[in-house]
Amino acid sequence: MPTVHQSVIVPHSQQAMYELVDDILKYPEFVHWCASSREIARGPDSVEAALTFEFHGIEHTFSTHNTLKPYERMDIALIDGPFDYLTGHWLFKMLDSQMCEVVLNLEYAFNIPGLSVVFEPVFAQMAHSWVEAFCHRADALYEDDSD
Repeated sequence: MPTVHQSVIVPHSQQAMYELVDDILKYPEFVHWCASSREIARGPDSVEAALTFEFHGIEHTFSTHNTLKPYERMDIALIDGPFDYLTGHWLFKMLDSQMCEVVLNLEYAFNIPGLSVVFEPVFAQMAHSWVEAFCHRADALYEDDSD
């Protein structure tokens, strides 16, 4: 089963990084290939959201149920989309008040007959770029806070 594992230490607080990842409606502004995003439902400890990704004219939308443990963790579970299986989590590990480790782990399998061979490497490239996109976004938003 294909997996994604990304881990990076950033000069931003655990809370700041968690809030960036939790701000789903902003994804199209900075996450590559994210054409649209919407929240389906939000509660105090979970959010259901749909993301649409577009790559060379091919669009796929998937929705997930994310269990939230504020500032520490988001667990991702597939609701629907072009997957047989999608699960994972974001982790936010505080190292000190202005530094944390951000980790993304995903496991997935596509259910797109014929297109899986083409779309699976594209999705892997997309998913591997997500942590970097959030880091760049944090740098842009919080660069004045580091002084």
